[in-house]
Amino acid sequence: MCLLFNLRVIVIQFHIVIPQIDIISDGYYVINLSRIHIFVIRYTKQLFRRYSLLNRQILTAPCGLDCFNCQIYVDNITDETRQKVSEHLNVSAEEAACKGCKPERGRCKFSENCATWACTQDKGVSFCYECSDFPCGLLAPSAQGAAYPHNMKVYNLCRMKLIGVDAWIEESSTIRKRYYDGKLVLGKGPVLEE
Repeated sequence: MCLLFNLRVIVIQFHIVIPQIDIISDGYYVINLSRIHIFVIRYTKQLFRRYSLLNRQILTAPCGLDCFNCQIYVDNITDETRQKVSEHLNVSAEEAACKGCKPERGRCKFSENCATWACTQDKGVSFCYECSDFPCGLLAPSAQGAAYPHNMKVYNLCRMKLIGVDAWIEESSTIRKRYYDGKLVLGKGPVLEE
């Protein structure tokens, strides 16, 4: 609905700009298409940025995981990862990809019933940082979870609370890259080599 409305705005703008036509002779017109083209590119970039942020908000789990950056998210999964997940979970390759926590209503591929999802639903919060009990034991880091993004949850949620979800989304891929690829420097956290 939002996308359709914005596309109508583009069409309306065409009608505003198109009357700027130079008539060369009978039946021949010069339309300044470059001006229209630039407007449409700028407008659609803004439109897709807004849509992308909204989509990534939907693909951010209440616990702070960035589903849109996950290796098993349906738009990111490779054939190799799909095969590994399929074998690990004993499901078909088609079922191996995940659509994200919120679209799956808290049913993670690795855990059918997520206590954190249930808790946020019971308390009526969108993200754990909105809860008066934040941070709680459901988000506690674990040495066993170090290979997974689980240990990033509290950090992500603290960043969301501090700078807002949209700003966190913009930096989330760097956070993930630092977590997995950064070298731990005591007192600095993970640092990426330049």
